[in-house]
Amino acid sequence: MNEYKFINTESMRTAITELLKAEIKKIHFPPEFVESELTEGWLHRYVSDRLEDANLEIDIDLDVAYEPTTTAFYRIDVDYNKHITGVAERDEKQFQDLVNRIRTEDHHAQTKSDLEFLGKWYLDNFAKHDIIDPFVSFVKEWAEEWA
Repeated sequence: MNEYKFINTESMRTAITELLKAEIKKIHFPPEFVESELTEGWLHRYVSDRLEDANLEIDIDLDVAYEPTTTAFYRIDVDYNKHITGVAERDEKQFQDLVNRIRTEDHHAQTKSDLEFLGKWYLDNFAKHDIIDPFVSFVKEWAEEWA
């Protein structure tokens, strides 16, 4: 079951978990801290919060892209058209079709593919700033207090 409307929950959970586990390995925490605090259960709950954030961000970005005068740095509408046709330009009809299918939770194959695209798009554009950097800051501070 897909928990969120704007992302594929399962694939996003896997991708974010892998990103965070890679960061944990880079930081070289004391093994006791990892074993007792950075457990699979804790990581699962942390990732769940990030999934909620990603779902909300995509919802907002889909709305902003509807505005023909938007100057948003991350143009999901243009990136979606490039994903579908290979051309980096806005196709309003195609984009509105995407938004309508996602918002009505259409379960066709194209919609499932679009959820994968939206998740990848989010990670490509926001993972470092919205997921990795805050995570690293948080767990480093937590580990220092724990020690």
